[in-house]
Amino acid sequence: STKINKLFNLLANDSAEQTDYKTNVKSLDAINAPEAIIQSTSVKTGGIATFAFDITAPSKAGNFKEYFRPVIQDITWMKDIGIYWQVNVIRGKARSAYSAQYVTQSPYVQLDSQGNTTLWVEYKNTGTAAWIKNSKKSIRLGTSNPLDRESAFEDIEWISENRSAVLDQDIVLPGEIGRFTFKVKAGKNKGTFKEYFRPVIDGLKWLEDAGLYWDITVK
Repeated sequence: STKINKLFNLLANDSAEQTDYKTNVKSLDAINAPEAIIQSTSVKTGGIATFAFDITAPSKAGNFKEYFRPVIQDITWMKDIGIYWQVNVIRGKARSAYSAQYVTQSPYVQLDSQGNTTLWVEYKNTGTAAWIKNSKKSIRLGTSNPLDRESAFEDIEWISENRSAVLDQDIVLPGEIGRFTFKVKAGKNKGTFKEYFRPVIDGLKWLEDAGLYWDITVK
C-alpha cells in the first residue's frame, strides 16, 4: 500500500497553469485556499481516497466554478482531471440569532369567577441560536398589546405580572419546537377578554409578534 500522511492534500487551483490561487469560496480551516486532508491513513494501490472539507460562501452573490487538484505538499501536483464544483451563492436575508414562528396553541377557555386553568403555546425556533431555559438569554412569554402590560389574569405561578412563563424544555435547538405552559386566574369581573402574549428575551429583544391571544370568558 501507499502510505499517506498530511502532506497529501486537495488544494484549490483554477487551471493547470495556476495553482494555489485565492478562491472565492473559502474553507473554514484555511486562509488562502480550501484544503482537504485525506480521510484515511493509507490507501492501497487501486484503492479510493476520500477528501472532505467545509466551505463558506462569500458576501457577494454569483455563480462560481471552484476547481481543485490533488497535491503532495512541497513535492508535486498530481494529474489535473478538472475537478470542480459549481457553487451558486444567492442573495438572502441573514437569519437572526433569535427568531420564533408561531405553531399552535391551546383552545380558548371559560372560567368561573376566581377560577383558574392552564394554557399553552408552541413556537418553532427559526433563529440560529439555541433557546436555553436557564440562561441570561432565556426566552419568556410576555404580555403584549401593549407590551409589558399588567395582566388581570396573573396567576401566583407567573414570574411577574407581565411574564407568564419560561420554556417547558431545558433547550430548544434551531428548527425545533418549544412550548410555554402557564396558568391564568380569573378575577371578579365577568365577560370575554382578549389576553395577548409575545415571546421576549428580557434585556435583548421582543421576538416576532404573531398576534397570539386567548379569548377568556369569565362567567
